[in-house]
Amino acid sequence: FISEIVDDVTSNIKSLRSVEKPEDILDQLGARHRRLVIAIISCSFVWCFGALSIMSSAFMSIDCGDNCTDSMQTVVNEFDLRDDRAYLSEWSMSFFMIGNMIGGSTFSYAADRQIWKTYSSTAMHVVPSIFSRLLPPSVLRFTSFLYADFFKGHAIREFRQMSVKNQGANIVAWVAAYEHSHTDFRSYTTFFFGLAWVIGYSLVAPYAYISYTWRDMMLWIAASMFLYTVWCWGLVPETLHFLVSKRRAKSIHKWLIGIDYSPPYHTDITNLLQPKSDENTSQNSSFFKEIWSHKIFILYCFVILYLWTCDNFTYFGLSLYSTKLAGNTYINYLLMGLVELPAYVLAPIFLEKCGRKYVVSGTHLLASICFLLPAFSMADNWLSLLCWMLGKFSISCSFMSLFVYASEVFPTSIRNVSVGLCSVLSRGGAIAAPYIRLLGSIWPKSPMFLLASISFVACLLSFLLPETYKKPLPVSIRQSALRSSDLRSP
Repeated sequence: FISEIVDDVTSNIKSLRSVEKPEDILDQLGARHRRLVIAIISCSFVWCFGALSIMSSAFMSIDCGDNCTDSMQTVVNEFDLRDDRAYLSEWSMSFFMIGNMIGGSTFSYAADRQIWKTYSSTAMHVVPSIFSRLLPPSVLRFTSFLYADFFKGHAIREFRQMSVKNQGANIVAWVAAYEHSHTDFRSYTTFFFGLAWVIGYSLVAPYAYISYTWRDMMLWIAASMFLYTVWCWGLVPETLHFLVSKRRAKSIHKWLIGIDYSPPYHTDITNLLQPKSDENTSQNSSFFKEIWSHKIFILYCFVILYLWTCDNFTYFGLSLYSTKLAGNTYINYLLMGLVELPAYVLAPIFLEKCGRKYVVSGTHLLASICFLLPAFSMADNWLSLLCWMLGKFSISCSFMSLFVYASEVFPTSIRNVSVGLCSVLSRGGAIAAPYIRLLGSIWPKSPMFLLASISFVACLLSFLLPETYKKPLPVSIRQSALRSSDLRSP
């Protein structure tokens, strides 16, 4: 009995000495800590509301015809966006993405406190939606509707990033949940975010079905997001990584108390507040100097940028074009969303079994084939829909894999800037995606040939990237350059 007490005391002393970084505390709390799991799942639903806002354009920007009694009245009907004004109907999604891109790089600097940024971002989404619902058509012009979408895109971009300003890696919304995650739980964290996106994507169809006008739909989305914000206010704490990086001792103590970090885990946080020698080693000012000294990374940046742009254009283009396919509009859209769920489940398995390079190239090749086949089988609506769904599955797998692949291609010293730059610039693909519906009105087969060609080019370009499967993450650009000396290494 005495020996057991001695062992417990010894283990506690070792744990006290080993707590030098936030991961040590998360390891002690365990992977299934209730408060942390709730926070992770709550954070993941940011993607749910992001999908609701982004994909609402799939129904708000279509023409319901002269008689809208059986479907929602859209902006096309209210503002008469037909004939020579038809191109204006696609500006909603484009303005949303422009606001998303600009907001990701500007608004974070205006907010000193994360919780203030979260609330202001929510207000920027809710307020335009409410005003769009209440103002009559004589007051609300189409340009006002576009400005509302611009600010909503700005808001969603920031709302997704409510704990990562200190890291500078604004492109990955799930970093906030990752910072709450135990190492053994992070693969599940990825699945939760993918599942939340599919839920939000699929909810767009019933929201559109129960709404009489596009104004009602915007109000439903805004009300749902407000309730979600209230939920997060009470149940999602600030991340420990952020508090430690800001040296907020009082907030760290409150975090430990709120998360039930009690004996035998109670410890002094002095070591957590000590600045680490390797902090802030990557400075934006040295990024271009480092990448210019090893020009192979310029090639990697262009390849990753093209792959991400291709996936953005293809993914959002498919999602918006699904309402133009033959058959029931709501069912087609819903199937396009549900097909993503197996993609998020199988993508991690494919990455572990086949490696990064072959998954990314293979999914783009499969997508290219699936987009090309309907051009020669237009008579069979079900075969065409099946090909579109399989193509959407492939692009979803590629999208998921690129987040992993891009993070492993670049070394730690330039990873944040490189991946962030590629992700922000690739939003150009999402900005152009809505116009694929207009392209189909010119020639019905043109969207298929366009998507097939850019996916095939992405398949070829992916072979220029090094294989990173089961290879340690390089810390410096020199280590990564040595690893990449043979581009064809398996």
